[in-house]
Amino acid sequence: MDPPTLRSTLAHGGWTLVAILYNCKDFIINYVTPYAAMLIYAVISTNLDGKNQTSRQSWGYQNVSTGNTHLVLRETYIHHDVWCTPPNCPAETLVAIDDQYWQPSAARELYSPPIQAGFDNVTIANVRARLLEIAQASWEVGTAAEALTELSWPALSVFRPTAFPPPTHLNATLNATDVLAIANETVQSKPAGTLPLVGGTGVAAGDPASLGVAVLLANWTRTNLSDLSYASAATDELTFLLNDVPRTNDGAISHQTDQVQLWADFIYMAPPFIAYYGILAGGTQELSLLQEAYTQCMLYRNYLKDDGGLWRHVVLGTWQDNTHWATGNGWAAAGMLRVLETIHFSSQASSLVDEQRNLTKWIEEIINGTWIHQQDNGTLLNTIDDPTSFADSSGTALLASVTYRMAGLTNNTDYVGYANRAMKLIENSLDADGWLLNTVDPYVFNAPVSNGTHSPEGQAFVILLHTAWRDFANYITLPSAGGWNSTIPGTTPSGSSQSNPGGLKCQLRIRT
Repeated sequence: MDPPTLRSTLAHGGWTLVAILYNCKDFIINYVTPYAAMLIYAVISTNLDGKNQTSRQSWGYQNVSTGNTHLVLRETYIHHDVWCTPPNCPAETLVAIDDQYWQPSAARELYSPPIQAGFDNVTIANVRARLLEIAQASWEVGTAAEALTELSWPALSVFRPTAFPPPTHLNATLNATDVLAIANETVQSKPAGTLPLVGGTGVAAGDPASLGVAVLLANWTRTNLSDLSYASAATDELTFLLNDVPRTNDGAISHQTDQVQLWADFIYMAPPFIAYYGILAGGTQELSLLQEAYTQCMLYRNYLKDDGGLWRHVVLGTWQDNTHWATGNGWAAAGMLRVLETIHFSSQASSLVDEQRNLTKWIEEIINGTWIHQQDNGTLLNTIDDPTSFADSSGTALLASVTYRMAGLTNNTDYVGYANRAMKLIENSLDADGWLLNTVDPYVFNAPVSNGTHSPEGQAFVILLHTAWRDFANYITLPSAGGWNSTIPGTTPSGSSQSNPGGLKCQLRIRT
């Protein structure tokens, strides 16, 4: 893009390929002078009319290769809103950024969000083993399947473009055996003549859908093409959600079957499955189901969000829980994040730009409302904004995982420090066997677990936190040649020989 075009774009409040993100910091420091780096930072920080902006206010999606970034840096610089081409730039070495003046030596600090070591492989292996020992309820097993996918088979997770669609044939290094085992057990145990993936008294309407992504993956990658059991089970689950479960008058699907009642938990369970089903179905069904997944997030937010951005736990029905439950807010934010990424990697992404913008905003509302209440030791309270509540490591882990992922997706690292403190707290809350301590009892919501018991979902949240941190650490550091950055502990996917797929190197997602 030539300078006049770029100038015009910026003058009208748009954003351009010249925006250089935090993950390119090493490239900038190593290949461009600190002075040039500061000038480029001025472009993404300040519009030409002098109004301060930040990169997180940009919209839309596009990748920028290292080569293109290098070209921009080499050919065009801005100095105090004046275009110049080196060596014909003014001699001054100060540049205005956010109403302050920074020396070029500050460039490294500006482009260096803190990175800390992740959990070691032994710790994560223990957490995984404990998770599989105790996960029994439908949502526990479904969340475990998602965590295992992100941990060992990230190329199949919704956070990678390689998952849309997944490969039809798995191999020795990409086999997802643990995830497919969960799918197989789910389908084999499904009672004949029933629609939901898991039935029985007391099973919520939304929870079984958390298993749906694993079942769809099993169907897509099956070797016996005449086996229609996975496809039938997934279709039954979708039919159940869309046609059988009661709704509010404006269309929000209930989390319960016996009454219309909305739980924040639902957003992690059902909309991601609906969206994933749509993207694999393709055709006209793809757009309609992606839109349905988005609409459920929108409707639930309308009912559950309070003015400060946090969500209440349960509304409507015969009883309510109006507290800002940490895990409930984590369920909502993490579920919307999965829907956002599924839409982003779909063939309908360009038709759903506003939906992606809104989902991003809604997730950030929860993040913004959460971390102002973080305690000095890094924990969140079970009721986030109630100082009389008890500490909960489970909800802390889930919300920190969302924070790391959003930092990578939006290029806004404002809350990474909070996530780092939360991660340290989680590290200190794991015992030698891999059990997460100091969690809420997930079955009663308002009390800690009793002595000798543990939270299955809390175990899964530790893995989700680890994988989110791992992807973020790789996002903001240039990967070593040929694979994942091996200099940061914990950044290689456990049990996987997969190399960096290329989307994590100097990546820019422009939002227009």
